[in-house]
Amino acid sequence: MASYVGNKPLFSNFDKLDDISSGFNGSANTFAMTSNSRGVTAGDETQVVISLNGVIQEPVTDYFLAATGQIQFTTAPASGTAFFGYVTGNIGGTASTITDGIVTTAKLANTAGTGSAVQLAANTSTLYITSNGRVGVGETSPDVALHVHDSSGAMIESPGAQAYLYMYANDRANNYDRRYIATENNGDFTIAGFGTGQWAKHLVVSSNGNVGIGTASPATPLEVNTTSPVIRSTHSTSGDYLQIFHNGSGAYIDFSADPLIVRGASYAERLRIHTNGNVGIGAAPGSARFLAAGGQSQFRYDHTTTSVSGNTDGTAFPHAVSISNQQGGGDTNLVSLGLSVNTTGATSNGLIVGHSVGQGALAIAFYTENSNTIAERVRIDNNGNLLVGKTSQGLANIGFEASAAGNVQITRSAATPLVVNRLSSNGDIISFRKDGTTVGSIGTTASDLCLTSNNVGFRMDGSNDHIIPVNDSLATRDAAIDLG
Repeated sequence: MASYVGNKPLFSNFDKLDDISSGFNGSANTFAMTSNSRGVTAGDETQVVISLNGVIQEPVTDYFLAATGQIQFTTAPASGTAFFGYVTGNIGGTASTITDGIVTTAKLANTAGTGSAVQLAANTSTLYITSNGRVGVGETSPDVALHVHDSSGAMIESPGAQAYLYMYANDRANNYDRRYIATENNGDFTIAGFGTGQWAKHLVVSSNGNVGIGTASPATPLEVNTTSPVIRSTHSTSGDYLQIFHNGSGAYIDFSADPLIVRGASYAERLRIHTNGNVGIGAAPGSARFLAAGGQSQFRYDHTTTSVSGNTDGTAFPHAVSISNQQGGGDTNLVSLGLSVNTTGATSNGLIVGHSVGQGALAIAFYTENSNTIAERVRIDNNGNLLVGKTSQGLANIGFEASAAGNVQITRSAATPLVVNRLSSNGDIISFRKDGTTVGSIGTTASDLCLTSNNVGFRMDGSNDHIIPVNDSLATRDAAIDLG
């Protein structure tokens, strides 16, 4: 290539050189080329125009490029020589280098020229600006506008109490395309968006670690605050989801598949709910509407009462409904049903309680409450005997007893144990039978007591002091019965 002034560089550029005449002393002949105090380079001497005392110098003959960014005169300019120069192009296609490791706007401006790049040389590839405007930190081929590649990470630091990183789309044409990430002055980490004329915080991680969605002050480890808060977990393959939701008036747990299973420690199943509404505790319910299974299963509804006196076995009865299986044992209540238990004394209510009376033995007791006192009234013991007013068998125990064997015993202290009353008509009051056949009866006619058996009987007429023979129909049999 011919050496002439203004030889066309690979990339067009024009940088007026800083005046270096202050260094002319008749002996120094090598000087750094700078423009606006930043170093500049050129592809060769023909891209540098030099004038001394108004005379254009010839490239290569009068001056040449001694090293990168330096010009050397063949004859050292004398002191007082006027200088003017400019660079018409730089190193085409090759990055220029900032050698002092300090990057400023002035140094970056036009350093490399159109289509080239600028590189910070203090540490190889620490900062690289490509010709398309992308910036790489630790990355020579940035894929995006800012590409940081460093094992120590990246930092945005603010001298104040807050630091913000703003992001806009569509050149801010739409308010809803604005977002920012910030560290607030109270230590919160915030992601916010712009809408309805103001910034709204979408996600807040408070200084204590609580996470808020829709709230700037989360009170719990995770708080979702909106008119229809939903927390959903979706399976990536099946698309089935579990969500917790409420609308201000009702709360819901939704599962799109079947069944919904609640598990406890060691992932053991505790509760199962099917889409048909069947519920299983400890087992799948199958066709049952409700099934509770397991050696120690229990269902209980607690009444607010914590202590009620008067019961025979010392149990307090705090439960309105309790169903459990303790597999025998001591005196544990296995089943209890409370009927609106009220301890205010305003009404009388009842309880049905199943008592364990030994290994594999259960008695059912019926209680009533009166004047704030609960007492047992009826019991069916583990042998099937019905006891009223007593908790164990025996004629010595006051109360009514109907045994599973078929006999009845009634014991009362200082009063009539049995009263039998027939209303309206005459006839049998008590009928005695053998193998289903009537063998006798005690009845009444005309207010008189009659005793009959096999058509032989007598009527005790207390009004006339008579004993009158009668048949089974209580009709008189005069002179027909032999008294012996």
